[in-house]
Amino acid sequence: GEAVAVLNVPVTNAGQMDGDEIVQVYVRNLQDPYGPKKSLRAFRRVATRAGETVGVEFALPSAAFEFFDR
Repeated sequence: GEAVAVLNVPVTNAGQMDGDEIVQVYVRNLQDPYGPKKSLRAFRRVATRAGETVGVEFALPSAAFEFFDR
């Protein structure tokens, strides 16, 4: 579906070697004490060079928030 939330996350490789990172987005409904503590809604593998910061964008569709009532 159409994106209803866009997240921009900076990822910094503070190490001295190039590497990969898996950035994960979890959604949690604080009003539902019996629901899951968190639910994985998006993820992306990001390659970064040593000392580099890259921006990772996630466009979440309405289905990512399926347990919320608008």
